[in-house]
Amino acid sequence: QLPLDKVEEAAEMLRTARRVYIVSEDAAAGLSAAAQSYLSMVRRGVISLDHGPFGVALALKEVGPEDVIVGLGFTNYADTATRALALGKKMGARTIGIIAQADCPIAGEAELLLSCSAIEGSYLPSPTAMASILFALAFSLYASNQDVYGREVAQFEQVYADLTNNGRPREQLEEEEG
Repeated sequence: QLPLDKVEEAAEMLRTARRVYIVSEDAAAGLSAAAQSYLSMVRRGVISLDHGPFGVALALKEVGPEDVIVGLGFTNYADTATRALALGKKMGARTIGIIAQADCPIAGEAELLLSCSAIEGSYLPSPTAMASILFALAFSLYASNQDVYGREVAQFEQVYADLTNNGRPREQLEEEEG
């Protein structure tokens, strides 16, 4: 139910940003961390901020016009993420809001809003719709530049192998096994 042009605009903002800050709190913290992990496989400079105002302020002190701040919010309690978007706009950053309820204050601060209202049988908003948007955006970045994704994955795999093999490069392990 999201307008395709808004989703494409959000993907382009993420693709061209110097840094992407994903600001969330409480229930959205897990989604923020997961989205940061996925986006980091496609591009560098993705930062998840979900540890309260101090950590958010520390990270956002260098935000500027080349950056994008994504605010995630389930309910009307998304105060830190909302204030981060307002601050980002003041400092010239572009802002994207992804919300799960219409009364979320992020809606009033985001330059580009993606609303995925869904409630699961009670007051609790569903993380499923918000997760779908985040991972669709990550996949859009992957699909738009598979060469960059391939290089990032290869570099990650090499570093991971080095970290998990007691610091021995993969080539050395292959020689030892061969």
